[in-house]
Amino acid sequence: MKIRLLFITFLIVVQAAAQNIPQKGNLGVQLSSAPKNEYEAIFAIAGVSKGSTAESLGLQPNDVLVELNGILFDDGNKIPQVIGKFVVGEKVMAKVLRDGQLKDLTGQVQARPPFKKPNHELQLLEVPFRDGYVRAYLTHPKGEGPFPTIYYIQGYPCQSIDNHPQSPILQLTAGLVDLGYAVFRIEKPGVGEFSNLSPCMEYSFDDELENFRNGLSFLQNLKGVDRSKIYLFGHSLGGNVASILGQDSQLAGAMVYGTLVKPWEDYLLDMAYYSQTQAENPVSVDENISLLKSANHKLYNKQLDHTNLSEKEKELLSAWHDYKADGTVFNRQIAFWQNFSKHNYIKEWSKVNIPVLVIYGESDAHAISALDSELIAQTVNAQHEGKATFMLLENTNHLFANVPSRAKELENINNGLSGQVALTQFNHELPGVLDNWINKEKEASAQRIFDNASSFFPKSETQMSSMDVVAVDVNKDGHKDIILATEFGPNKLFIFKEGKWKSQSLPQLKEYTAPYLGEDSEDIAVADFNKDGSPDLFFVSEDTKHHELLLNDGRGNFSMADFQIAKKGQANAVLTHDFNQDGWPDILIGIRGQNELYINNKGKGFTENKQTVGELQESLDYLRLSI
Repeated sequence: MKIRLLFITFLIVVQAAAQNIPQKGNLGVQLSSAPKNEYEAIFAIAGVSKGSTAESLGLQPNDVLVELNGILFDDGNKIPQVIGKFVVGEKVMAKVLRDGQLKDLTGQVQARPPFKKPNHELQLLEVPFRDGYVRAYLTHPKGEGPFPTIYYIQGYPCQSIDNHPQSPILQLTAGLVDLGYAVFRIEKPGVGEFSNLSPCMEYSFDDELENFRNGLSFLQNLKGVDRSKIYLFGHSLGGNVASILGQDSQLAGAMVYGTLVKPWEDYLLDMAYYSQTQAENPVSVDENISLLKSANHKLYNKQLDHTNLSEKEKELLSAWHDYKADGTVFNRQIAFWQNFSKHNYIKEWSKVNIPVLVIYGESDAHAISALDSELIAQTVNAQHEGKATFMLLENTNHLFANVPSRAKELENINNGLSGQVALTQFNHELPGVLDNWINKEKEASAQRIFDNASSFFPKSETQMSSMDVVAVDVNKDGHKDIILATEFGPNKLFIFKEGKWKSQSLPQLKEYTAPYLGEDSEDIAVADFNKDGSPDLFFVSEDTKHHELLLNDGRGNFSMADFQIAKKGQANAVLTHDFNQDGWPDILIGIRGQNELYINNKGKGFTENKQTVGELQESLDYLRLSI
């Protein structure tokens, strides 16, 4: 018996209109099993939705659906293939058995009403992806917002996220919107409604990651969304995507459910021991483990093509992993899993420095056990103490449904009942669980004065002796940048960009050789010394005795000024102030011995003023405290 990674295929897939994406339609029927017939058609019409394509065709209850657009419906997999090509307004043809007679019907493809509650709003969006577009959805409470927003990231199947009003995804969405959140969802490329893209099965994991990253950028610029309150929710393999997108420090948090962290090969081995043994004799399973290890090692470690598998390996993977001769496992190309397995997800989680909630459903037979979820929380907390929380959600399976035990879940899977359970037994506590965690994190964040953001700096650039630091927006992008005065090395500028500080060395007055690789910079003064509207920098040094004035071009690029303070001296401190009140910032340097005042010659250099320095008692007291 096969134990498969679970996904649900709903038969009636529909979408709505957009400018760049063709508007797809629906059939709008409820189906039942057909009585035996000469055409071997397997579906009968149980009901017809008002305003649907089925009503346009004139379908009636008890009709046996023989053909749609010339395709014989003797296989359930053919229905989504045909309906997925429906475009609103196009002609559609059907053949049905009615009262024992074959009838030809003609109609027009109709759109379906959006899947949303009456008190919710739904925006149909288009997100560019390479040369085409993918469909995205923003569901939110009525009103303009801005709303705190949850970005739902789905798991691995090539399946639409907007395919049934009672799907777990849409029930979770509705529950969160009822609590005041907006929920953003984006289709995978080549799924549901899209334009100018290849079928989903042709894309790799990294391709899908690119699409989800595009979705995040799109969301962060979307009207009605509170950019400071965007949370990820990664379901199953969507949690692996969240481990990478969650490295964006602008996010308010990340939540994951039923997510793996161990290597893919190890997970497949676990699945054999802990799931396959529920369907087969454990002894026979154990006897096949070495064969499974060999097959998986070829595919996911050596990254070989599936044609390199032995016949016995193919037979085993066919029985256990739904392997097919076209090179698919669990209904995705093996190349997709090979690409997925190249990532080290423990390392990815170690880079996440936002609040994280990791949930494991107690009856989840696909994530197998809570160990991976606990390991995710431990990994985050090891790098950023207190950032992650693990939670066990009782009596809940991989698809958010109430199931009393893992054994019952395996029984449902083996009996083909998982889809029905997912539709009818949604755990309505889940939206509240997410909401409670978000509110607790808000309270905790309000009580924290500081967060440790050291991980956002490149370690190799910050493990050095530094004597002073200032924070100022040097490139006028609204973010504070950081300048370090470095002891015997180039001074450093850290520009804040894309949620991190990226380093660059500042110019030096002269070239240095060992042991001195730069000035012995001690202190920094920041002022607009040439009054061009941008902050400039002045460094004083001690042992090397050279002081440096750097001018800013307005974009955060610094160059050594043509005019410098030529006089040498061992300085420990500097401040800037308009001492002669002419509107130009002057410089006061704390020197061992006599402190020095330099008057700004209106951007054309500095002149030492010895007469005034003795009168600046308040400034000198400040300098003495600074030394």
